[in-house]
Amino acid sequence: MNNQDAPSQEEAAEVALVQQRQLEELEKQAGALRRHADKLMDSNRDQSEATEEIDSSMSDLWREIGSERPKQAKLEGVKSLESLQLDQVDHEAIDTVIEQLDFSTTLLRNDSDWSTYLRGVEDYARSNDIDVDRDPFQSLLSDRQRSDILNRIESDFDEKCDCDRWDYAIAASCGVLAGLVDAFLVGVPGKSLLGGLSDNAADQLVEKFSSALGWKGPRGNADSTRSAIGFLERKFQINYDHRHGVDVGGQFEMSASNHHIKSLAHSPSPIGLLFSVLDQFTGHASFVADGQLIRVRSDFALEGSNVPSKLFAAFVNWFGHILSDFAGASGSKGRGSGVPMPFFELLQFANVGSFGDDKRTLAETAVEMFEDGYDARFGAALAVPVLTNELFIRIAWIVKRRYYHGHNWRDCKPSANQASLRRMLLVGYGSLVLVDVADAALRTGFQPAAMLIHLNFVAWMRFGFLGLREAHRLVNADSQRMRRIDDAIDTEMTALLADNAIARN
Repeated sequence: MNNQDAPSQEEAAEVALVQQRQLEELEKQAGALRRHADKLMDSNRDQSEATEEIDSSMSDLWREIGSERPKQAKLEGVKSLESLQLDQVDHEAIDTVIEQLDFSTTLLRNDSDWSTYLRGVEDYARSNDIDVDRDPFQSLLSDRQRSDILNRIESDFDEKCDCDRWDYAIAASCGVLAGLVDAFLVGVPGKSLLGGLSDNAADQLVEKFSSALGWKGPRGNADSTRSAIGFLERKFQINYDHRHGVDVGGQFEMSASNHHIKSLAHSPSPIGLLFSVLDQFTGHASFVADGQLIRVRSDFALEGSNVPSKLFAAFVNWFGHILSDFAGASGSKGRGSGVPMPFFELLQFANVGSFGDDKRTLAETAVEMFEDGYDARFGAALAVPVLTNELFIRIAWIVKRRYYHGHNWRDCKPSANQASLRRMLLVGYGSLVLVDVADAALRTGFQPAAMLIHLNFVAWMRFGFLGLREAHRLVNADSQRMRRIDDAIDTEMTALLADNAIARN
């Protein structure tokens, strides 16, 4: 057969349906032949019994007349009786049976190509009324075979969560413990034990980064952190550092305490990097006000002679300016206004809802939370209970899987492909946010506006991400199953080809 044209899946299914019909027809013909052969055998058996009966009668007759029965040799050459031979009617009946048998099949010969064979298959399908458009899986297999295949697919390739009650109990306990850490050690900005530690760490980070770039320390009795911030501000100047509404032509209200959240380029996230590069290249500054994106003309000259060098310069400017604002501005008093937590700035687009006595929207409430100290430094404190929950659940999952279930260390690697680990993390973070909500409600007297600043934004982000990922897996369970089946087939085919290569060598 010529293999220059590889068969498609639809063509292979059509051939399989036709070949199935041919097998069924051949089985019917074989059955008819067996039935007629059985009739002939029964007829021969009856004739043999009749012949034996006649022979016995002849022997008795010869004895009665007192004569010796002739020897077999004397009967040689004697013609058989006409009554014992097949007559014309018998011959016609046999010919009729043979003519009724249809041995026509569509065969794939070695000297034919696929196209020729496929045309023969199509002709056979049309002449025998075969519906080639139906699902071959439903047509070629019996109900039991289909059930067995589906059960095997479900057993081998469907993702199962094998969590038991201890897994759920461990995950919930870790979440409650992390929630207690959040309630008693994180709290709110300005009244947080971990928040004070994260503020000090931010100051040290800014000073060390400045020293690495040539900062010589503060002059006289000046504050060292503010001196380092001023050094970075002068070194990494950008075109989107507007501080007041008058700086943007009065298009919207803005102040020194909230300009870092209103300017999208001040976000330490991919969104911030994108808008920083965009603003520096286009000579504009991007802000969010009243739930809308506003761009203001602000000319800027990027260093570099070509696009790659300018892109690098834009990235360096963004990163350096983020660190200059990370611990507040050089001229701020007290703690100062840092930069927003990654993606927290997106809440400004949610210009909906009504919170508090002054009926602020969610966007306005997010800006107010930032002004109260809900920035990236406090986000580092919020991340502590989240990391605690994550670490404890993963360690518990590894230990239980290794020493209770007896898996190899290689199979105890915590990854997103482990359904039981994903379920434990989801339960753990669900417990954490429940404790978080309960603590916020008890501390604020169930006032929604006041509760928001008590909530752990990092924990809710992580919980939302895990929930969306699990929902996506459930919705796309069929496609993921097919991907696992394809991977298994590829692995098996690779092994077969390797064994075949070894055998040829």
